[in-house]
Amino acid sequence: MSDKTKLEEIKDYFKQWPSQTWDWRWRNLENIVDDPVDAVKEKLHGMKLPFGYELNISFMMQNRPTTWDIIRKQGDYPNDDPEDINK
Repeated sequence: MSDKTKLEEIKDYFKQWPSQTWDWRWRNLENIVDDPVDAVKEKLHGMKLPFGYELNISFMMQNRPTTWDIIRKQGDYPNDDPEDINK
């Protein structure tokens, strides 16, 4: 994550817009729009549910090995956030 705030990133993006290619414009706009969506997915993935279960949405995330058990027993899984894995 960069040290810039989201507003600064958006301002920089539109400042550079006229001099960039369409590929650059699309790629960077997609990153700006997708960041809040990724934040919600990160918050939900591994969320603790009642009775010793947790939510697994790894199939919706690009940076995780996919498993299809959407509700699973709480535990240490290879697609958990490193800070959430119990040592």
